[in-house]
Amino acid sequence: MSERLASHNLAKDEAVAGPVTDMDRSVLFLTTAFANKLSKGASRRLKKVLGIGLMEWRVVCNLGVEPGRSAARIAEVSGVDKSVVSRAVAELERQGLITTASGQPGRQTALRLTPVGQALHDRGVLRADEREFRILDGFSPEEQDRLVEFLKRLTQNLERLEEGPH
Repeated sequence: MSERLASHNLAKDEAVAGPVTDMDRSVLFLTTAFANKLSKGASRRLKKVLGIGLMEWRVVCNLGVEPGRSAARIAEVSGVDKSVVSRAVAELERQGLITTASGQPGRQTALRLTPVGQALHDRGVLRADEREFRILDGFSPEEQDRLVEFLKRLTQNLERLEEGPH
């Protein structure tokens, strides 16, 4: 194992024995903490501004990108369990923001935004863009591009790790 990152070291405090995580250097800790804080804030804002939760927003975003996506595909793209997406779909359908259409037998249900859902999507995307712009404050365009590439690469590495032998 590489020592480059050194996010796990022997404890310097005599009261703690063995290896400890350097929370200032651990990519796993830092990304998880960032994602949790981002999700928590987003969830609160989405409920207040759009009247839906974070998972419902993820479904709406997916359908804005690709109308007709199935719940299974949304779960795959979003990295969440299909049951969580199914609950969000039921809530969005209850609110009249999406419609479901069964295709041919054996095919997955296609989900689409209603006109009201599309309007909500469009309002939400503008707010999300503003929030992302603020989060990236101080990053040059080149740094933003590198960050996106790094995140994509980390995701690919994680997918390979999860697929490989345990």
